[in-house]
Order: sequence, then structure tokens, then C-alpha cells
Amino acid sequence: MLYDVLQESRAYQKIKQEGREEGELQALHRTLLTVIQARFPGIVQLATKRTAEVHNTAALENLIVKLSLAQTLDYNSGSSSEVSQRFVPNRSLAGYTSASAPILQK
Repeated sequence: MLYDVLQESRAYQKIKQEGREEGELQALHRTLLTVIQARFPGIVQLATKRTAEVHNTAALENLIVKLSLAQTLDYNSGSSSEVSQRFVPNRSLAGYTSASAPILQK
């Protein structure tokens, strides 16, 4: 009975929802890195660092779709240090930024 009351409390519902959202983010991160490993293994380390900062499910879903469809990675040329500052798969993602963590830069 006490358990039932606890489950109905706002605090419990909020914690439960936050757990679901965190689980969804983790699943999306794993999916994104799996796609990158399969399609563009040369950027896995960079992508792991950059995408860890993203906590927006819509942004991760968008990246998964765009990386799945990308034909090539376009680093817009430049030195390796400049390349590490960008993570721009194909031109279709140029200018894309996540509100929570700008991993993709022009």
C-alpha cells in the first residue's frame, strides 16, 4: 500500500520519467556511434568525444539519419587540428548545431 502511494507521487513520476529519458539518450548515443563505426570508422574517436556533449534526443536522431544517408564526410579541407574542430558529414549538415552542444560547426 505504501508502495502504491509512492508510485503515484509526483517525485516518483518525475524520477521515473528522467530515467526513461536518460535511457533513451544512452540508446541514441550507442546507435549513433554504431552507425559511425560501420560507415566512417576513421572518426569514431572524434565522434565519441563530440556526441557525448549532446543531450537532445531530436539532435541525436537527426544525426543518426543524416550520417546513415551521407555518401562521404566533408571536412572542407584544412589541417588536422582544424578538422578536429569540425564534424561535418556531407554538405547537407553544414551549419547544423545542437542547442545544447554545438558539435557540428560551419
